[in-house]
Amino acid sequence: MKGSRFLATKIAVVLAICAFFAVYAIGQFPNWPSIRKNPFALSKTVKGDDYLPSDRIRSGDEFRFHIAYGSGLHGYDQLLVSGDGTAQYVLIDDTAQRPVRKLATFQLSPVEVERLCEELRQLDFGNLNAEYHANVHDGTQVATSVQCGQLYKHVYCNNYFPDGILRLRRHVREVILSPHQAEIDAAVEISFEEYRKFPGDVRLPLLPADEAAVAAE
Repeated sequence: MKGSRFLATKIAVVLAICAFFAVYAIGQFPNWPSIRKNPFALSKTVKGDDYLPSDRIRSGDEFRFHIAYGSGLHGYDQLLVSGDGTAQYVLIDDTAQRPVRKLATFQLSPVEVERLCEELRQLDFGNLNAEYHANVHDGTQVATSVQCGQLYKHVYCNNYFPDGILRLRRHVREVILSPHQAEIDAAVEISFEEYRKFPGDVRLPLLPADEAAVAAE
């Protein structure tokens, strides 16, 4: 009996240690909490006139991807990926007494960029509506833009997220951000003005590369 109690105590201690490290690991994960279902009902969609067939989404120099998650009230965490694999991640660090805006830059491999393109093709990003809305003020928004040459597609979700966007957010969180946690931990603080310029208004389509260069001048 005494040996059984000792064994049970050891098992309890091991489980407690495992739980501690699991909670710690979750706390270190990039600030993109998982949304597995919609908390609000869909009230409106907008078809839009962007044209980007999903089978035209290919990796290469003309590919650009942007996704923003957050709210107009509290700000957005944003990821911008270029065709050469350059990734810029702007995040709002709210662990201090005041929110701090930071920028992390890291390099994706050609395989990682192609996996992103394959994910966009598989979820049929090109056939998503341009806008999805729930009848809720503020809340959470996700805005995504994909550019391939002169073709681009923009999807804006206001408190309602179709399955394709939920899937895409999981891919970004688990396949892109998580493997680059060390670079994200080393993000440098940027000013509010720098944050506002990155990379533009999330409610509007990502500008084609040539137009973006003109707008930045």
